[in-house]
Amino acid sequence: MVYQRIIASLLSVIIGFTGSFIITNEKTKEESVQKGIAREIIRFHVIANSDSEEDQSLKLQVKDHVVTCLSELLQGAESKEETRNIINTNLGKIEEQAEQVLKEEGHSEKVKAYLTTCYYPVKKYGDYIFPAGEYEALRLEIGKAEGKNWWCIMYPNLCFVEGTYAIVDEQKAELLKDILTEEEFDAISCISEGKYKIKFKILETLRSLVDK
Repeated sequence: MVYQRIIASLLSVIIGFTGSFIITNEKTKEESVQKGIAREIIRFHVIANSDSEEDQSLKLQVKDHVVTCLSELLQGAESKEETRNIINTNLGKIEEQAEQVLKEEGHSEKVKAYLTTCYYPVKKYGDYIFPAGEYEALRLEIGKAEGKNWWCIMYPNLCFVEGTYAIVDEQKAELLKDILTEEEFDAISCISEGKYKIKFKILETLRSLVDK
């Protein structure tokens, strides 16, 4: 019995050490990949005034109009820096365009547009999953900005106008391939939701063993 308890204790230590090592390595790798992706992209977020059906509908109308406007402004932009400069130069125009949509629908909310860097959770965009972390983004806040948001990738331009859900076709996928490393692209593209869940299920199991 004493021998069995010693073996069990040793196994517990080995599992705990191995689990901690794997978790730490995975976390470090994920953070490194996320930072690499973040260095190359600019996200675009439109935050609705509230979660009411009307405000959510207005959010999408504003999104459609502003995406069209931005697509024209950014046509020919070949770098993240160039994209950032164009956006910064046209923040006032972006706000005016968004408020014009609201005005036409009988609303008087103000819109605030600004570039910022902030934390975002894991987000799925089409067939791609972007890891949680700090990202630069153009944020468009409608009114109180207390509602659900809509988002896309502004640079490289993966935004689209029609519909609610993201679609990234092969041509747009090539834009991502051009600016990301092979490891970064694989990290967001080859992880289907199933594989993504399996990967983190393993990590959760290891954490539970370590915590015991």
